[in-house]
Amino acid sequence: MGLEMLDAECDSAVSSIDINGWDQTTTVINLFDVKTGTTPSTKNSDYWENGDIVWITPNDLSKNNGKIYIKNSERKVTRSALENSNLNLLPENSIILSTRAPVGYVSLNSRAATINQGCKGLVPKDSEQTKTEFYYYYLKLIKPILERFSGGSTFKELSKKALEEIVLPIPHPTEQRKIAVVLSSVDAVIENTVAIIDTFKDIRRDLLRDLLIHGIDENGAHRDPVAHPEQFGNSPVGMVPITWTVRPIGSACALIRDGTHLPPKRVEDGPLLLSVRNLINGKLQLTNSDTRISWDFYKMMHQKWEIQFGDVLLAIVGATIGKTAIVPQMLPFTVQRSVAVLRGRSEVLNNKFLNFWLSGPYFQTHLWDKVNQTAQPGIYLGELSSFYIPLPSLDEQEAIVSILDVNNGQIQLEESYLNWLKLLKRGLMQDLLTGKVRVKVDGHA
Repeated sequence: MGLEMLDAECDSAVSSIDINGWDQTTTVINLFDVKTGTTPSTKNSDYWENGDIVWITPNDLSKNNGKIYIKNSERKVTRSALENSNLNLLPENSIILSTRAPVGYVSLNSRAATINQGCKGLVPKDSEQTKTEFYYYYLKLIKPILERFSGGSTFKELSKKALEEIVLPIPHPTEQRKIAVVLSSVDAVIENTVAIIDTFKDIRRDLLRDLLIHGIDENGAHRDPVAHPEQFGNSPVGMVPITWTVRPIGSACALIRDGTHLPPKRVEDGPLLLSVRNLINGKLQLTNSDTRISWDFYKMMHQKWEIQFGDVLLAIVGATIGKTAIVPQMLPFTVQRSVAVLRGRSEVLNNKFLNFWLSGPYFQTHLWDKVNQTAQPGIYLGELSSFYIPLPSLDEQEAIVSILDVNNGQIQLEESYLNWLKLLKRGLMQDLLTGKVRVKVDGHA
């Protein structure tokens, strides 16, 4: 099952969440004092200049989404604003919930903070009995319910009264704490995995920048133009090894074609018609919204060429120009005008090397410099063919591809682990926060 479908199913389940697993329930107003926020006059510099008091907005919560604690804010207010603008100073470890545009972002403040009118603060009436870490996760679980109780025609807003009437479970305080520890432990692993992925992506960016221009020497080491300038010469793409050639993509490729310019009739059974929407995270992926065309139309379109395994796909129309993917082993399909199909000449260009070059920083920067900035950005095939590509020997291309493949494999492995962690967390939230699965408290379930 795709993650998008799983998200939809989980949202549907949560919108009618059953908390019968708990012995007791009550409303927000019985556990928390609900505080509102405001914006001090922006015309009064005394309220803002050199401010040191955190002032949290929905935008701050949005940027912090996924982290339990919020430590800072984009803007801060002064003591004068606090004393003269009807601001509530929320004590540390209060719950801060966005209740307007959008509804449902939530964090705990790690220091005393104020909020604007797009947020509500939940201050526990009895911090010994009400653990905000537990209710932080519970509010994240019931975000669809919070949205459903929001009103407004221009934008959704959850009123103070509606929030106060939301029903909450009342587990034993020790159980609240233990559940929060379990979920925060998973969050910590998720955060660490995201950091690892970001590190591997930084490495990939550097590898793409260096290897595709400087290459690898006969000993497998990266060539260094600073240490060995005699090994490099100038070219249309900058300084490259003197053993390389640089050619227009059009002359290095055996095929550069785009998809159909016609709006073909869709049918129930036939070859798939794919588009830029199928170029996802560097891969060609099918979606639930994909459509099919007739075999007659397919044969008419592909009388002289067909898309093959290993071809490179490049988005050439729309806001996501530059996305790439390599065609996997799959049944015959075709593409829309928004996608170009490229195939390197086997005697000079490895398709994987071509794909890395097209997704690399040099090509991407120059591609957007040449994009036709009309209502719908685009690049013509003739313009695409005129872009230059460096051509190491096929053996060196293969060596470069191998290094980049290892890096891609590391990223994909960590991303798969991250997806598993997110599914694990979702399942734990469904079980633990609804009382379906109980944790032991003082030897009792």
